[in-house]
Amino acid sequence: LNAISMATEKASWLGYISPYHYLNLTAKNGVLELNLITCFGASIVTAILLWISFKRYLSRDIVG
Repeated sequence: LNAISMATEKASWLGYISPYHYLNLTAKNGVLELNLITCFGASIVTAILLWISFKRYLSRDIVG
């Protein structure tokens, strides 16, 4: 999705649903490195969404 979003201006919105849009991979000295700040941010957002969904699951009557 990220490659398609970078190809045309009309499809640029597709980049927002691609993880590669947020996790900028950079090549330094021929070695591919991960941007740790955005990786940490994505991990925090994932943890928060999992916590919210778990709390919502517990509030349902199907638990027990």
